[in-house]
Amino acid sequence: NDDDSAMGNNAYARGVVPAGMYTVFVDSFSASNFRLNVSTFTPAANATCGSATALMTGMARMGSTANGGSNTQGCRVDGSGGQVFYSYTVPANSRVNFATPRTGMQNVAVRLLDSCTATACLDSAQTTGGTMTVNQTYSNPTGMPRTVIVSVASTSQTADATFTITPTVMMLAPNANCATPTMVALGGTQMGNTPGAGGAAA
Repeated sequence: NDDDSAMGNNAYARGVVPAGMYTVFVDSFSASNFRLNVSTFTPAANATCGSATALMTGMARMGSTANGGSNTQGCRVDGSGGQVFYSYTVPANSRVNFATPRTGMQNVAVRLLDSCTATACLDSAQTTGGTMTVNQTYSNPTGMPRTVIVSVASTSQTADATFTITPTVMMLAPNANCATPTMVALGGTQMGNTPGAGGAAA
């Protein structure tokens, strides 16, 4: 991490690494003084994507970014604090909404990922002073279940955040996918509604 990306004058890095001896490199564009602070922590159970906590449909899960892992997804740089991960398997032909309200004063950045190896996000958003809940939607119009990853990070390098995350699911309409449109006869009238409409999908 560096201090040249609108992060102030402090460079910051954190990570979940095996026990061992490590080397930290510090450099600058010109001669300067610095102070290096190093501390350790016991990682949260879901501090890495590979150990993501599974979410259950309709059940709110309380969470905290305390002891979260490093921020490696580059789609939202303001989620710079500790990051924790959740997984959810979206049923076939269904749409899921993840509601993630913060439960304290500290804002959170929420990222929706296609997989742990994704280099880009399906969606990302954050709470603010006026927006206390992030809602993100993902549609799975295929005939097979699909697992997605949700990461939650504090927007502060020094303050942890608390939150809840709840997935809710509804079935997609038969014509929610462009590949399966409803046929309308010439001169005919077709009644419809959007609750089962499709959303962003990869």
